[in-house]
Amino acid sequence: MGVKQKIIGLTLLLLISIAGFWGITNAQEFRSGNTSSVESGETIDSTLWISGRTVDIAGDVNGDVFCAGQHVTVSGSIQGDLLCAAQTIVVSGEVGGNVRAAAQSLTLNGDVTRNVSVLSQNFNQGPNSTVSGDVSIAGSDAVLNGTVGRDVAVSSGAIRLNGQVGRNVQATTSSLSLGSNAAISGDLRYTSQSDARIDSDATVGGEVIKSKPEPAKQQGAGDRLGATLGLFVYASAATLLITLILALLFPHAIHAATNNGLHSFWKSLLVGLAAAVAVPAAIIVAMLTIIGIPFGLVLLTAALTVHVLAITASAYLLGRIVWRNQQNVVLIMLLGTPLLVLLILIPVLGLLVWLAASLVGTGMLLIELWHRRPKARYNLESR
Repeated sequence: MGVKQKIIGLTLLLLISIAGFWGITNAQEFRSGNTSSVESGETIDSTLWISGRTVDIAGDVNGDVFCAGQHVTVSGSIQGDLLCAAQTIVVSGEVGGNVRAAAQSLTLNGDVTRNVSVLSQNFNQGPNSTVSGDVSIAGSDAVLNGTVGRDVAVSSGAIRLNGQVGRNVQATTSSLSLGSNAAISGDLRYTSQSDARIDSDATVGGEVIKSKPEPAKQQGAGDRLGATLGLFVYASAATLLITLILALLFPHAIHAATNNGLHSFWKSLLVGLAAAVAVPAAIIVAMLTIIGIPFGLVLLTAALTVHVLAITASAYLLGRIVWRNQQNVVLIMLLGTPLLVLLILIPVLGLLVWLAASLVGTGMLLIELWHRRPKARYNLESR
C-alpha cells in the first residue's frame, strides 16, 4: 500500500470516528444549573441529562431522562425511562418506560407504562395514577392508592393499600392495612409481627398468607469464635493474595514506597489524612455537574484502587518493622499481612488500626508516586 492510499485510509477513518462521535453527542441533551427545566411546549428528541437544585420537566422528552437535584418535578411526558435521584420527586406526567428513583419523598400521580422501582423513605401513589407493570418499593412508609397492572413487592415500615393490583402483593412490614377500595386479583403474602388490617369492603382474589419474621439466632461464644477465625482466615487469604501478587510483580516499587513510612511516618500519615479529606470532596463537587461526572467516576475508581493498595503497603510496612533485617519481599508479606489482619479484627482497636493503615498506606503511595512522576516537557522542538 502506497503513501497516498495510507493517507486516504487514515482520512476516512478519522472522518468516520468524527461522525460517530458527533452522532453520539447529538443524541444527548445536557442541562444543568441552579434551576434547570424543560418548558411546557418544548420537545427534546434525545436522551436528556439534567441536574440542578430545582429540576422541572414540563415539556416532552422523546428519550430517556437522567436527573439529579434537590427537588424534581415531572409534569410533562417522557417516552423512555426516568432515572432520578433527589430529595423530593413528584411525577404527575406520563412516563412511557420505567421509573427508577431514589428519594427521600416520591409522589406518583401520573401514569407509567412499564415498571416502577423506588428506594424512598416516603412513597405515595395517588388514586389517579396507573402503573401498567410491576411496582417495587423499599422505604419507611408506602401508600398505594392507584392502579398497578401486575405485581407489587414492598419492604416498608408501614404499608397502606387502597387501590387495585392486577396480580399478587408481597410485603414485608410492621404495619399493613387495606382500605375499602383495595382490590388484589391474586394472593396477598406478607411477613409481619402483627396481623394486617383489612377493610370489610376490600377484596383479595387469591389467598391471604401471613408469615412471621424469623427470630435472630443467638450465637454462643463458640459460634462467635468460629466466625471470627473464619473471617480472619478469609481476610488473610484475600489480602495475602493481593499483596503477594504485588510483591512478586513490583518488589522494588513496594519496598521503595514503604521506605517513606519507615523514614517519614508522620509525613505519610499527614499526606494520607489530607487525601482522605480532599479526594471525597473533589468527587462530590465533580459529580454535581454533568460535565464533571466522568472525571468524578475516574477519581472514585482511582481512590478505591489506592485504598486497596494502601492496606497492602501497610501490611508490607508492618512486616518490615517487625522483621527489620529481612530482605525477602515474600517473607515480609507472609509476616505482615496476617499480623495486620489480626490487629484489624480486634474490637475497637481494630478500627483505629484500619484507619491508621489506610492513611499511612495512602500517604506512602502518594509520596512515592510524586517522587516517580515524569518530568513534564512542553517544548516540542525536535531533538
